[in-house]
Amino acid sequence: MSTNLSPLSQQLPQRASLKAPLILLALMFVATVAGLIWMGYRTRSTSPVFHQTKNGWQQLPPPAGFPEKLRVSAKGTVWVLTWSGTRLRYWDGSRWRSVKVTDTKSSSIDGNFALDGEQVWAPTGQGVLHWDGQHWNTYSEVIPGQGASTVAGDGQVWMVDRSGKLFHFVNGKWASQKLVLPGMAAQQSPEDQGPQLARTADGTVWLVSQRVWRLSGDFRIPVISDGKLLDNVTLLGAAGNRLWLSETSGIRAVSVDGSSQSYTATETGIPDDGALYDVASDGRLTWFATGTGLVEFDGAHWRQIPRPSERVPGIQAIAAAPDGTLWAIGMTPGGSFRNRYLSYLAFLPGLGILGGWLWLLQRARRRQLQDHQRVAQAVQHATGEVPVELEIGQRQLASSGWIWAIYIFGGSAAFYFLRKIWPQAPYWMIPVLIIAFHLVITFQQSLVKRKPQAWDPIGPGAPSQYDWGKTLKSAGGAVFFILILNADRFPALRYLRGYMFWAALAVVIGYKSLALRLMNQAIRRADYDGALKINRWFHFYNPSGSEAMRMSGHILLGAGRYREAEDALRRSFTSSHAAATYGMALEYLGDSLMEQGRYDEAQRSFEAALHTFTWLRRPYRGMAEMLLRQGKDPQKALQYVESIIDFAGLSRLQIKNNGRPQDDYWALKAWALASIGRSSEVAAAIENALKATSPKCLPDLATTHYRAGMAMQALGNVSEAKEHFRRAVEFDPNGRRGTLASAALKESNVWRAPVTEPQVLARS
Repeated sequence: MSTNLSPLSQQLPQRASLKAPLILLALMFVATVAGLIWMGYRTRSTSPVFHQTKNGWQQLPPPAGFPEKLRVSAKGTVWVLTWSGTRLRYWDGSRWRSVKVTDTKSSSIDGNFALDGEQVWAPTGQGVLHWDGQHWNTYSEVIPGQGASTVAGDGQVWMVDRSGKLFHFVNGKWASQKLVLPGMAAQQSPEDQGPQLARTADGTVWLVSQRVWRLSGDFRIPVISDGKLLDNVTLLGAAGNRLWLSETSGIRAVSVDGSSQSYTATETGIPDDGALYDVASDGRLTWFATGTGLVEFDGAHWRQIPRPSERVPGIQAIAAAPDGTLWAIGMTPGGSFRNRYLSYLAFLPGLGILGGWLWLLQRARRRQLQDHQRVAQAVQHATGEVPVELEIGQRQLASSGWIWAIYIFGGSAAFYFLRKIWPQAPYWMIPVLIIAFHLVITFQQSLVKRKPQAWDPIGPGAPSQYDWGKTLKSAGGAVFFILILNADRFPALRYLRGYMFWAALAVVIGYKSLALRLMNQAIRRADYDGALKINRWFHFYNPSGSEAMRMSGHILLGAGRYREAEDALRRSFTSSHAAATYGMALEYLGDSLMEQGRYDEAQRSFEAALHTFTWLRRPYRGMAEMLLRQGKDPQKALQYVESIIDFAGLSRLQIKNNGRPQDDYWALKAWALASIGRSSEVAAAIENALKATSPKCLPDLATTHYRAGMAMQALGNVSEAKEHFRRAVEFDPNGRRGTLASAALKESNVWRAPVTEPQVLARS
């Protein structure tokens, strides 16, 4: 440990202010919200929804979000799936009505849905979403994987996901099986969009997966056209009784009888590089949605029909209503980012938030480092030494920014190498690896090698070694937290699934709250041995740690075991995090030194407690009482008493951390007023002190009566002083205040003894 004294008069740099980065973050947040609203408006305007009427195309009010899928039911209900929140919306004739997926206790829709009459079926991450015409339901027993394709009709539903799992709903029940295609490899390349389903009006269900297949019960029948299997095709969709495919030579239509017809780009008028998105039919005409507009096919001729709007060159979705009208979702290539300057501008709020956040973290770390240095100065002023843990903590704070960079870089690098071994490793492994790096470094930093002191629990006089207490605490706590998070794997706790994080948090908070509650109850009963046992029980994982030693010192001080309290409090200065508990420990240390008559050391400890955190007011109690006991400068003591409740400029949290000092304030004030000679104010102060003291806390009652007795004794009112001393002994016979009151009572008896008694007794 370092032994160079550092006076508290040494000024630290002005505490870093957080106002500027907080203002920047607020401004950037407002700019981001405004930008998102503007971007949402621009996005909706680039994907408008159109309806073909007798008078031409009509543009409808844009739905919230980004429209991507369009379906029209048998009775003409128009459904749109939007990308924002992946929600379904339907047109009621005047506006879009939103159907929130959260209303069904299910996650967002996986980019696809199908209609069967007026019923809606859609895959989600927590099951299959179903609208029966009146209510929404979720089939949680079926959970399709990502990218599931869906078709429905005649009361049946088919779904297939990217993993090759096929789901079939028939007769009110779901069945699932692994999709096995004869002669095809089970594994697909990551670039493959996965199996796709389509259903034509004649009830045929088609599957496109590397080849084209027809589903017939449990059979997968490959489709042969022109004497060969259909390979390397992309599904456009089903329109009427025909399946439409995109291939390298153009477009192909396939019928259930195996006949097919191929159309080249010259015939269709669609360029080779023109994008095809969707197809629809009313039974007579067929329409194709392309990146250059709508193309109509009457079975013999192809023609480009007028666009719904000249400002919207492309169509990404098309559907034919039963009345023969068309519904379409337009597409403007480039969308909101056609202007490159607007695209640059869109990133500025995000960069501002990132910069403001980094600025805030840098300022907060500097403030934390300054607070740490202030605590180190205070401990050095009170004890003459700076614990090595504080020195290590200061180095850790100074390098914390680099450590977080190591966490992120190390986690990303570890994920890169993990992908080499496990190609399908999910991206959520990145935060898991970062947390693993954090735990490893925390484990290493918790190993503090230091030279034992005379009071050191790791072996007085032994060679320097590691204190494993904090390491075991962090490791054990991590293991316990992981077990709690996975407790829902037990059948009896499955009902907690999805809430285990909050359950684990409640256990941790509840554990500390229960310990504090039980200890406080024992202290209020003046059961100090019981409070010490509770403290040991709840700190079984690290009984020599900073928190356990501070609580032990506090309890031992109340029990009147001052030397033991001093030892425990000196041991408590072993935390590398200079939190407010250091200020409390310094205050308790000052009290224990005062009770041993070491007033100069106690004064330094109280000064150090005030220096640690400027909002602390509690140490003024000990400073005032110490002056009053010595009979020195009662006017100064009264100033200290007034400082106890001087909360001007403090936040609510800081005021709360100072406790409820009204009983101490009034009792000490009565004592100080009596010492000054302002006897007329003493009775009212004692009355206020008794009113402010909790009747359920015996040590507090003893403290108030002891100080009231000292006030009466200062006024020369021996009878009332004795009465207060007796009450103090009655409430806390074996504790600090009861012992002090008992001594004062004996001293009072000796002071009033007859002159015929021996002088030795009087001097005692």
